[in-house]
Amino acid sequence: MGDLARIGAGAAIIADRRRTLSPLAALIGAVVTFFAVAVGVIVFVVFAATLALVLLLASLLIGLAALTLGSRRSQRVVKGVLTLGRPPAHAWIAYQWDRPSA
Repeated sequence: MGDLARIGAGAAIIADRRRTLSPLAALIGAVVTFFAVAVGVIVFVVFAATLALVLLLASLLIGLAALTLGSRRSQRVVKGVLTLGRPPAHAWIAYQWDRPSA
């Protein structure tokens, strides 16, 4: 019975040693964690900058389109001059296809 108690105590000491972290392992873990966090921050900053640039370009494009459409609507109309509100589409009558050829 004494031998079994001694074996059990030895197993408990080994288990305690496995639970404690050596200073070298703790240092390596801290360095790896630091680099992982640094890479994560860099990826986050690049993603945020890309997203901000895309949103800026999209808003500029929408603003340019609104400016262009707004200037088309506010064309000056000269009184006494007939203007065509919307030019006609490509009409087949323009080529006189409704008349038989001679």
